[in-house]
Amino acid sequence: MISRRFIRIKVMQAIYSHQMRSDEYLFEGKKRLQASFEDTYSLFVKMLGIFGAMTFQAQQIIDTNKQKLLPTKEDLQPNLKFVNNLFIKKLEHNEDLQKKLRSKGMAWNNDLDVLFAKSVYKQLTKTPLYQDYMAKYELAYNTFKDDKSFIFNVTEQFFLENEEIAAYFGEKKINWYLDYNDVILLIHRYLQEVHKNTPDSTPLPNLFKPVEDGLLDDKQFAYDLFMLAIENDAQFQSIIADTVQHWDVERLATLDVILLKMAMCEFCKFPSVPIKVTFFEYLELSKYYSTPKSRGFINGVLDKILEKLKEEGKINKTGRGLIE
Repeated sequence: MISRRFIRIKVMQAIYSHQMRSDEYLFEGKKRLQASFEDTYSLFVKMLGIFGAMTFQAQQIIDTNKQKLLPTKEDLQPNLKFVNNLFIKKLEHNEDLQKKLRSKGMAWNNDLDVLFAKSVYKQLTKTPLYQDYMAKYELAYNTFKDDKSFIFNVTEQFFLENEEIAAYFGEKKINWYLDYNDVILLIHRYLQEVHKNTPDSTPLPNLFKPVEDGLLDDKQFAYDLFMLAIENDAQFQSIIADTVQHWDVERLATLDVILLKMAMCEFCKFPSVPIKVTFFEYLELSKYYSTPKSRGFINGVLDKILEKLKEEGKINKTGRGLIE
């Protein structure tokens, strides 16, 4: 389910964290990387549960308004379009989701989560997206297609890059804050696979893609990349130093060095990963996670390193992806 790019980001963060803990054993760093992936999946499960939590809060507000001393017509005849959203009900009926929400302690039933779900729902009601959706209740009854489209839009336009919601989860776990936008994209991708006739017994997808014939297991790729990059750190450090002779390696941006070492690791230790893919991915990561000048620096250095590694016969790629 997660992409190789997301895996590389996680490994990059794990290597950086490992370097900051100079006395940490390698297996401890691997355990933290594993825990980081588990946190990502927990947030995925937690966020899938927020839709049902919001409809519950909407129903609570409706019930409260009906008990007013002088209820309005709108209080007595409320718009139930959101409460009866068929797509949300479909998610609530998913047996595996409900089981994971309970077993992982991700259910939206503690006091803080209840208050937060109510706050998020009230924020949503103020958006044109929600107001336009609710305004159509008199024109037609709920259809699964329309309700699914609305939830898609909520995911893209309301949840994605919502700093306030991300901050709430970050207070629970720092990894949740770091992973928030990526998890929203995972949710959007998962929701595409949910249809009206999808059985309620359909399990949630695993975090890692299933293994395909001839391809490296993504989970194994993640742990091997972390372990091999660190085990070969001295060798990769030496190669970088030889390549940037007019620079003090110790003064290079830490993430630049980590990205260069990870790229070299893929060049030399992962025969099935195409060179062009590795090259492009680390250029992209440098653009988002390092300094403004990092992309150009890494592009130039990595090009020289790649040429040297090929001359020394240290790259042995199988199948597609060879750079001639």
